[in-house]
Amino acid sequence: MPGAVDYRRIGPLASGGMAEVDLVVRREGSFERVYAMKRLRPHLVEEPQLRAMFLDEARYAGSVRHANVASVLDVGEDARGPWLVMDYIEGVSLGEMMQAEAAAGTRLPVSLALRIAAQVAEGLHAAHEVCDAAGEPLHLVHRDVSPQNVLLGYDGLVRVADFGIAKALGQSSRTSTGVLKGKLGYLSPEQLRFEEPDRRSDLFALGVVLFEMLAGKRLYQGSDGISGPRRILTEPPPDIADDRPETPAPVVELLFELLAKDPAQRPPTARDVARRLDAAVAELALEEPSLSLGPYLEERFARRRSERRAELAALRSKAVEAQDPAGASVSGAASASVSVSAPAPAPVSAPASVPVSAPAPASVPVSARVSASESESVPVPVPVPVPVSESESESESESESESESESESVPVSASAAQPARRALLLAALLVAVAAAALWLASAPGAPPPTSAAYEPPPVPSATAPADTAMAAPAAPAEPAAADPPAAAEPPSAASRPPAPIAPQAAARRPAQRPPAARASAAPASSDRSFKRFE
Repeated sequence: MPGAVDYRRIGPLASGGMAEVDLVVRREGSFERVYAMKRLRPHLVEEPQLRAMFLDEARYAGSVRHANVASVLDVGEDARGPWLVMDYIEGVSLGEMMQAEAAAGTRLPVSLALRIAAQVAEGLHAAHEVCDAAGEPLHLVHRDVSPQNVLLGYDGLVRVADFGIAKALGQSSRTSTGVLKGKLGYLSPEQLRFEEPDRRSDLFALGVVLFEMLAGKRLYQGSDGISGPRRILTEPPPDIADDRPETPAPVVELLFELLAKDPAQRPPTARDVARRLDAAVAELALEEPSLSLGPYLEERFARRRSERRAELAALRSKAVEAQDPAGASVSGAASASVSVSAPAPAPVSAPASVPVSAPAPASVPVSARVSASESESVPVPVPVPVPVSESESESESESESESESESESVPVSASAAQPARRALLLAALLVAVAAAALWLASAPGAPPPTSAAYEPPPVPSATAPADTAMAAPAAPAEPAAADPPAAAEPPSAASRPPAPIAPQAAARRPAQRPPAARASAAPASSDRSFKRFE
């Protein structure tokens, strides 16, 4: 459809249980930018409930505009099903960072963990406060806050992603009774009790994520899938000071509030959580050097980043070659049809005409028109070799009409230069032969012309071959005349200018006989006297 944006797939980025994410590129002239395109997995495209949830994510995430939210920029549907486009974030997820720390036997610095949690709280607050087009609050709840859905960019920004199961209060979330949505280890007690969640349910999940960043281990994990949710419902909130003694006291108190079983005991908004975390970071900065997320990621994941960039560059190069193969469209110099207007040769009056036929495969002969009254003149056609392209051969008639008015000079391609030289040499030779024939006709000993007016002989109806002269009819058995019949006087070049012969007309007209043959074949006229032998 007009104005549709063309996204070209480069390669896969990630894949989950319900959706898969590809790296795509958009090109508009010199503009080029990469994005992340999310789609439902092929076997889930026809599920109405999952399609509705997927479109809900596009609608909710697309309405949030904040630096700490991975917003949806575009949405559509094609033969593969619905899709949504988001910014491509060069970085790692919080879950990958925590796994890397655990593999190295280390834990995130306290100040860095607090900075990450503060940015997550800012993004959640932006989602909780989003309004519809009429300005009414949607009371949006993410419902799936977890380390896998927190993206850490090399630019130092933290973004909340994946609003796939987000719900607006009182609107369609397609939640069935007895169905839990989200990761069990991060669900709030009210969600496990199948109660209506609100923004404070997201704050409980944020408290679990912050605790795991500081402790370096999972909080509510159960190998059987049941013990974790049971602990959420029954156990009191844990004390982070037991696992991380250096945690500031205000953060320890904040974690108790975030992990409270009763939503009323939790902070009212995510903005309050972000402010308290920022205050704790400012106090730590007085005691130890402050750490920034961007440089920390660069140090920890420098090799991974370079490898990922090389991999994506290879995928982009491969995709470009597959879509625009080298040499697929090569535009060179266009060969033009050349119309050459050459001066028409004077008609040759000789004992025998000099028929010249030198057709060339890629040549356009000089064209001319022949009227009925001029059918007896035999001009010498001079072929001019010209490269003619297929597309321009259809406009040959236009080129012929233009050649009558003016001459044009069009450069001939190098590939056709050699045949053109040979054809021009042949044309020059033919002109020389015609000139020699003219000279022989005017040489001494040739029969002198008479003063009788020239009468064109009747053109026979039969067509003779082009290279064969028609024989004169046999004379009656009578004594020969004393004087030979006077030869007809050919018209002079000044009396009537010859017209060049068009290729189509020359092909259709019958072959002309030499003037001498026509004179001998012409019947005796009543105004001519013949002396007979007695």
